[in-house]
Amino acid sequence: MNGAGRVRVDLIGFGQEAQAILVQGLRVFHLGLPEGVQWHVWVVGGDPGAARKTLAARHPMADRIADIRFHGADAHYRALVDEAFACPSDTLHIVICALPDDEANISAAAELLQAAPNAQFPVFARCAEIDGLPALLAGTRPRLRLFGNLAEFCTVEMICGEQQDQLARAIHADYLALTQGTMAESEAYKNDWAQLSEDARDANRAQADHIPYKLMAVQGDVRKIDDQLLEFLAMIEHERWAAHRFLNGWRFGPSATTSARPTRRWCTGTS
Repeated sequence: MNGAGRVRVDLIGFGQEAQAILVQGLRVFHLGLPEGVQWHVWVVGGDPGAARKTLAARHPMADRIADIRFHGADAHYRALVDEAFACPSDTLHIVICALPDDEANISAAAELLQAAPNAQFPVFARCAEIDGLPALLAGTRPRLRLFGNLAEFCTVEMICGEQQDQLARAIHADYLALTQGTMAESEAYKNDWAQLSEDARDANRAQADHIPYKLMAVQGDVRKIDDQLLEFLAMIEHERWAAHRFLNGWRFGPSATTSARPTRRWCTGTS
């Protein structure tokens, strides 16, 4: 974090893309921020009350991970800029324009950059369909960074997720083999893939998605994995699993005992 004591993300828009960005950030920062570093999110767009309810319904523990504030679509970017300049000097600040419309994102980004020409924060703007714009803007707006080009992401695999589901199915099959005859965290997770709930399938998909990051930890060479590195990878996986559960509203329930070894069980709900 380069010495930052506070992270601030301004998210313009709260459609599907913006929500996906926020949720991924919550998963990463749940256990990824150094101790003492605060994370603040300012969401601008739509109905603040409805947006807050949507996030709380899907991810009940989101507000335990970050200070998330919702503002209506009529919130002026000047106020956002003024708030940004009022942040402490050790704040790492970025702006993400993730409205459904490319032109609206470029317009919002341009307005923000014009309102704060001497600021340092970068502005990321989703630009899915305007061909040639990244090349046109290259070098002219060094703080403006475009992302989300459909030509880069709309592959058969990205749309269908066939490879991801193959990995997820294999992970689930391994889980069933390991837990056969034992008490699992939830009997619902011990069903065959076809009988799994979508939440349970997504849990396996999330684990599959994380495989490339673990491969990065061993520089792509699994032959380097020794006992010490295996322990490190296990710790990474546990933190990923815990972040996924926590964000989705799981909490520790009553202790349970299997054989002579006490364990903590997870149960759903936030009350």
